[in-house]
Amino acid sequence: MKTLALDEETYRKLEEMKKELGVRSYREVIIALIESSKRIEKSMKGAFPQLKPLTKEEEREIEGENE
Repeated sequence: MKTLALDEETYRKLEEMKKELGVRSYREVIIALIESSKRIEKSMKGAFPQLKPLTKEEEREIEGENE
């Protein structure tokens, strides 16, 4: 068993997801999120599915979080 530290916003979002998914534990929420991220349909990959995924740093740059 491991413990994770979360800020309040992340905790609230996990709590919302727990209710939306109708599950009883945060473990179930996290597993559901991980599994859903692995099941991205081919049609959701865009016009260039052969491109490598963006790194977290590239995502933040695009979203303007590095400013």
